[in-house]
Amino acid sequence: MARWQKQLQSRAIRREIIAEPVTGTVMPSNSSRITSGSEQMGDGYMLRVGFRSLAAALLAVSAPSALLSSTAVHATVPGSTLAVNVDQDGLAMRGYDPVAYFDTGTPTKGLASLDASFDGARYLFASEEHRQQFMADPAKYVPQFGGFCAIGTSFGEKVDADPETGRVVNGRLYVNFNEKAQALFNKDVPGTIQRAEQNWPTVKDEAQ
Repeated sequence: MARWQKQLQSRAIRREIIAEPVTGTVMPSNSSRITSGSEQMGDGYMLRVGFRSLAAALLAVSAPSALLSSTAVHATVPGSTLAVNVDQDGLAMRGYDPVAYFDTGTPTKGLASLDASFDGARYLFASEEHRQQFMADPAKYVPQFGGFCAIGTSFGEKVDADPETGRVVNGRLYVNFNEKAQALFNKDVPGTIQRAEQNWPTVKDEAQ
């Protein structure tokens, strides 16, 4: 397949599932370090087919304006090959508290004065209790797929995520790009997670 065709596939997928870019929030602070390691068109169908089949389907039915759109969706730092979704200051989840999803189930912004770092990313917390919980077992609380969009990862794409979409499933936190991506995630949670887990070893090293 020609390179331009692959680019069109990527644009079509992004256009169909992830319509609008979002921006990150920069909340600098000193860090403490932990050293331990078409809308209704084919929603069900898209979730059953593989990445190549999905791309072909979108190319077949998408309007020319969608295919030719130059709109690109970037993660917080465009061009970065980091496996964790962080902003220019190394802040993850745009400053949202990862422990809050497990504690209250509600997306909650952390405080710049309460932070901890893990695997090269810095996280903020709404309370000292949450910070201590995180420090005791950070791998339990960090979002899956490096904090990138679960739906995007399931389609072989490395895409930014909105912390407001955070959802805990079987003790793990997943985030998605926006409400539309979240709706697709909710339609087939097990299948989406399975495909994303299969794709992640390759996707994590790609440029954003």
